[in-house]
Amino acid sequence: ELVDMDNDNITTIDEMRVRSYRWSNNSNPAEWMTGAHSVTNLSLYHFSFISVNTLNANEGTELIHTLAASDTATFRIIENTDGLFSLSGTNNATLKFNGTTTDFESNKKSYTVKIKAENNTNNKNAEQTITVKLIDLNDETPTAITFAINEETSTAITLKDNLTINENTAIGTELGTLSATDADTNNTFTYTSSNAILSINGDKLKLNAALDYESATSFSTTITVTDGNHHSFDRKFNFTVGNIDDT
Repeated sequence: ELVDMDNDNITTIDEMRVRSYRWSNNSNPAEWMTGAHSVTNLSLYHFSFISVNTLNANEGTELIHTLAASDTATFRIIENTDGLFSLSGTNNATLKFNGTTTDFESNKKSYTVKIKAENNTNNKNAEQTITVKLIDLNDETPTAITFAINEETSTAITLKDNLTINENTAIGTELGTLSATDADTNNTFTYTSSNAILSINGDKLKLNAALDYESATSFSTTITVTDGNHHSFDRKFNFTVGNIDDT
């Protein structure tokens, strides 16, 4: 068996010339014996990790990973900065990431551990840094709803202490765009209005009924946003109906 002593990743040799020599009292130094022998199809012994070095885990959960090397090995942790990794099982080949306290919304999105694999038979070892990347779950509740006026209909709606929509504004007029604030990054927002005077298509707020200043000078609605995972947030909007000279 040939052992790759320098870990240069060369794993095969096409042919190697082997010579025999003999020592006799009449020769100094030893003389080569006549002839040489060719040995082919040789393989170098190379010891390394064969398990992956990048893993994905949902935030706030545990992860189990099986370590593997190119030959029998015993594993041990040599760097564990955050203290979230541990080894167990036969030859310490079971790596556990205890991520129950991790939160994607915090500044840290990944965690690393450095493992050493040791093969005592051939006195070889290898090191591997494993990175666990957090997956963002939709686990946060929206915290705000904002409304941006549609500039094309700014003559019909103005923003002061509340929102003003002029009477006689055409039904279906797009009043503006709704947006929500949520710490999660993978949300699908849905908006609803408690007052049928307004309708919402996607994130667009539209006038859904005729306004008449002489009948009502103001109205309100509660806009509810949901994030696709049963989290919701409400905000009340007040509207004033603008008076237009009907004469």
